[in-house]
Amino acid sequence: MDRSIRSTVRLGNGFVFHGESLYQPQAWNSTFYPLVYAGASGKPYAELCGNGSLDGMDVRGKIVLCELGGGPGHNITRILKGAVVQSAGGAGMILLNTFPQGYSPLADAHVLPASHVDYAAASAIKSYINSTSNPTAQIIFEGTILGTPPAPSIAAFSSRGPSIENPGILKPDIMGPGVNVLAAWPFQVGPPSAPVLPGPTFNVISGTWPSAPHLSGVVALVKSKHPHWSPAAIKSAIMTTADATDRAGNPILNEQRVPAGP
Repeated sequence: MDRSIRSTVRLGNGFVFHGESLYQPQAWNSTFYPLVYAGASGKPYAELCGNGSLDGMDVRGKIVLCELGGGPGHNITRILKGAVVQSAGGAGMILLNTFPQGYSPLADAHVLPASHVDYAAASAIKSYINSTSNPTAQIIFEGTILGTPPAPSIAAFSSRGPSIENPGILKPDIMGPGVNVLAAWPFQVGPPSAPVLPGPTFNVISGTWPSAPHLSGVVALVKSKHPHWSPAAIKSAIMTTADATDRAGNPILNEQRVPAGP
């Protein structure tokens, strides 16, 4: 969608990169903090900020760079990475996309001040941290920004066609909004220190689960207008009237910012 829940990173060299984070603390002191790369410890998969990966590293009061990824045989979630940084005394976290994720940052209810940035920003930040003996950064929270291009675009995790079992069948048939979607939530999210009564009753989530209800809503709307149409007719109507261009009239792009194919 053309919406960003913006969390901006400004480096000590003046470069600025826009990221995302659902957690936008008002009391955060957006001054410059020392910047450290978790992978500098040399431990296997330390760059992923899994449990124990920061042991022995001096990260207290610093902003820690963590790369996206779960690690082999592990489920190191984006939220868990922040919890590891927080428990080690880190002041904040910058979550770095790797090449496969490209330009697909996500807004999560992190447990500490954070910013999830795309691969281009991640590469520039890592270059900066290697270029100086005293790297610093600040995280600035800007709230919700509307009208952000390009939109719609294909997220890194979207399934692609054709069918593996039958390459002659192009799947999926249709795509819908499934990135950073506002959703009702049954329990509190974000940092444990957040106000609890009554606590947040929403979250922002990404994946098939938020795109499916968007498309189901379209089906319900068509069915209310044409109650005798079959499921096949409704599916055909949705597919043949779908937009193949973005809001600016350009080809829809994928996570690498190149036109998405069938």
